[in-house]
Parts: sequence; structure tokens; C-alpha cells
Amino acid sequence: MAEDMTPRTIDKRKLPELAGLIIAAGHRLYGPVRNGGEVTLTEIAEKPPLDFAYGNFKMSPKNFFLPQSEVICRFCGGDMLKDAVSAEEKKVLLGIRPCDARAVWLMDKVFLEEPGDFYYKQKRDSTILISAACLSPETTCFCTSVGGSPAGTEGSDILLFDLGKALLLDPASPRGEDFLNRFSEMTSEASKKQVSQKEQLAQEAASRLKKISLDGVAEKFARAFDSDLWAAPSQKCLGCGICTYFCPTCHCFDVTDETVREKGRRLRTWDSCMYPLFTLHASGHNPRPSQKERVRQRFMHKFSYSVQNHGELFCVGCGRCIKNCPVNLDLREVITR
Repeated sequence: MAEDMTPRTIDKRKLPELAGLIIAAGHRLYGPVRNGGEVTLTEIAEKPPLDFAYGNFKMSPKNFFLPQSEVICRFCGGDMLKDAVSAEEKKVLLGIRPCDARAVWLMDKVFLEEPGDFYYKQKRDSTILISAACLSPETTCFCTSVGGSPAGTEGSDILLFDLGKALLLDPASPRGEDFLNRFSEMTSEASKKQVSQKEQLAQEAASRLKKISLDGVAEKFARAFDSDLWAAPSQKCLGCGICTYFCPTCHCFDVTDETVREKGRRLRTWDSCMYPLFTLHASGHNPRPSQKERVRQRFMHKFSYSVQNHGELFCVGCGRCIKNCPVNLDLREVITR
């Protein structure tokens, strides 16, 4: 948090009123809502039954910025229709975890660096991210091992702390501070006791996380490119791609054209390095012919190539791939081995 940004608090009983003001100001508001036994990031209409007592959403917010499938242009004959993409609506994502906000920050390095991706940038510029500090990390979480924190601010505009009867709102960007100022009548300046409480909560949350050693992982992985150690995880892997679809930083996609006579549309759709067709050449040659090369590629991308290209590990330690893998393949064990 910058020194000139003052944390503010809001009584939880005022949340429905604040939500109404945000929506009235022209934003589509999404927040944590319990649907059955699962909390999901759901669009809010009015009087939101917000629930901050959750580990993390099953699906990351990646879909808001890089949709699983999106039309990037339409065409008729040889003419591209440049107005195929409409203006993005303003959105507020309330209650995403810091690991997911950090994932968006990492995705920015891919899609916003020159020349940049118009479709991603349009969505990113129209969205306010209000992350909720992760005060009860799950056993599959390891954000502190990969440069993150249960109270990290990368990618966030505002960081929220649940203090019980009140929420502390900590501006994490100038845009976040401007957003809070627009609704200042609903909040009050945080007391020293409340600031101290949020710092203690953050420290306690971080202390619950078990760290794995990632010192020099990029160089070690590069040296282990031809290692026999890749055989064990690849023999266990089904190649289903669940890990890449749940991952908040996996961003590989395919581009396809759908046509009917002269008219058609061009689609961008998620793809996965776990699939045999992902690197299949038109000649029939495949440089990653077996699951061993494909599993290795995923780990090399996250922990070696990303460091070379962007200076950061492209894993945020959210643990989704560990929780959802049908054969219980734990990337922490693979890295340690």
C-alpha cells in the first residue's frame, strides 16, 4: 500500500447499500455467493448475501479477462468486420483471493506488453479488482513459496480484510483509491487498532502455510530437461488438461474460423499443452510426442521459461491443480523430487 492511501472500514450491515450504489453507478458487480455447498463469484443484483468464509472459488476469475471462448472478429467474403467487438461494460470483482489478483498481474505481463492484446486490455481496463485477504489458507495453498502472500496486493485495486463486524478496505492502486473516494460516505477511516488487527491477521495466515524450496528452480529445471525424473509424473498423468483449465495463469489458446458460405467468425478458445494436438505440425511431426514431453512443458513453462521471459514464476500457489487432479498429481511433490 502506498503511504498516501488510507485504509477505510465499512460496517458489514451497509454492504447491501454499498452494492446498490456501485450498481447504480453503472458497474456490474460480482461477489462471493454460496450456491449449495460451494461459494462462487456471482453477479449481484441487490441485497447480496455475500459470504467471505470460503477458501477460494473453484474456477479462477481468468475467464473475465481471457474467456474460455470469444469471438475476436467476424467476416463476410474477404472483408473483416472491425466493429465485431462491442465496448466492455464496467465491472467490479469483489472478494477474489490475492493469489488470483496476482495471477491477473502476471497475465498482464503477457497480454499488455507491446504490442498488447486489444481484447484482453479492453476487459482489464474496465474492471476493478477488490481482493479479500486469505485468512484461512487451505492445505493445498502455497502462495508464499512462489512470491505471493495471503494478503498480497499485486493486481488488486483494493485489498479487503474481514475483521468480523466490519470490513477493512485497503487501497492498493490509485484507481482503487479513486473508487473508494466515490463511495466515501459509506466508509470511515480505519483506526490504529483495526490496522494493527489486519496486520496480525495477515501474519497469522502466512504462518500457516508450509513452504516448499524453489531456490534456483528455473536453472535447476533447465538442467533437468533430459532427466529421467519426468517419467514418474507423466506415467501418472491422464492428459485431461484439468490442471491447465483450472489454473489462473495458463493462457494458451487456439484460433479457429467457423464459416457458413461467405460469412464467418474467428474464435479464440482455451487450449492446453497437455493435449497431443497442441504441438502437432501440419507435416505430421510432433515435437512433444508423448505425455512425458507434455508434462515437462507445463512445469518448464511455469517455473523456468516464464522466469526467462518475464522474470516471474507463473504459478501463484492457489492449489487448484492439486485439488482437482483426478489422479492426485501434486506439483509440489514433482518440484521437490
